[in-house]
Amino acid sequence: LLTAAAVDRQRDGERWRDILCNRDTNDTLHVEAHRRTTDHGRESGYEQVEHGASVALGVRGGHELLTSLSWREVLLKRNPTKLIFADHGHSLKTSVRYQLTRDHRDHYLVPTVGYAWRASVELAAVVGTSASHFIKHVAAAQLNVPTPWFTLSSLLRAAVVVPLHADGHAHIADRCFLGGATSLPGFEPRGVGRVSARDSLG
Repeated sequence: LLTAAAVDRQRDGERWRDILCNRDTNDTLHVEAHRRTTDHGRESGYEQVEHGASVALGVRGGHELLTSLSWREVLLKRNPTKLIFADHGHSLKTSVRYQLTRDHRDHYLVPTVGYAWRASVELAAVVGTSASHFIKHVAAAQLNVPTPWFTLSSLLRAAVVVPLHADGHAHIADRCFLGGATSLPGFEPRGVGRVSARDSLG
């Protein structure tokens, strides 16, 4: 049983790598309090500051149940699009997430053979601002095939967010984005998907 507390400053993608590359086969309990500042000014015209806490229970076999509470603030960094302007300011999110991970790679940082996949479902609808009520499904898979000269590696990710309020709007902090070295190499961060003016909308 492992108990930990952390305070960190985190960029997009780091949490994803930690989850996908977790090969620990023991039961774990992870308790975290954090303050995160993430700058999306170049891609989406805002900066996000988040204060939160989470408790995650990991069970051997790749199962994880996580509950979290976070207070987010979206700070505008330039003249925004209408959608991002509507989401600026403070929002409260509480959620419960179940995740299943399977990792059959020879190395979790630089794999040369094997595969890994992860699937999760998150419900954010218990307490919080109405714009942060949603169901989110995320799936990811990686396949590594060795050749005599190099390793062929492929990564597939898919996600869908279903808002649970009348106007059907998903808060900018809860949307799914694609692009960048940690999600789709060869593309700019948040470079794939809907764009309005200069802002990536996910």
